Amino acid sequence: MTVKPGWARKRDRLRRREASAATANAAGSPWALSAAEWRLLVITLVGGVGSIVAAAFIIGGALTIAQSVRNEGLEVWVITLLVWIGVASGIK
Repeated sequence: MTVKPGWARKRDRLRRREASAATANAAGSPWALSAAEWRLLVITLVGGVGSIVAAAFIIGGALTIAQSVRNEGLEVWVITLLVWIGVASGIK
């Protein structure tokens, strides 16, 4: 098996960048973040906002279904559910 040369090793480059960023940030502002820390912050923010949006869709859908069941009756939703289960399972 071949070994990558030192310049091609991603982990070594990341460690060097983190070490240089840590020494630069030691006396700096607490808001001065390294690239890896910014990436983690953005991923966390996007994941949090995404989960909030998904929860809003689920709650909105549940409210819409409940209102429709109240107006049209439960039979329509039972038939719709059975049709969707049949489509999802591949029944033709």
